[in-house]
Amino acid sequence: MGHAGRIPGTFELIPHESYRLIYEIDGGKVWVLALVHTARQWPPVKDR
Repeated sequence: MGHAGRIPGTFELIPHESYRLIYEIDGGKVWVLALVHTARQWPPVKDR
C-alpha cells in the first residue's frame, strides 16, 4: 500500500488530497513517522 517514500526505507500514502502519511514497515509492524500537510516541505530541509 502506498509508494516508496522520498526517504529510503519509508513509504508514503495520500489519505486525503491535502495530507501525506509517511510510514515504515519493520518486522510486520507499521510505524507512522509523520502526517504532513502537502503545503509543507518534505523531507524537511536542515538548517545550514
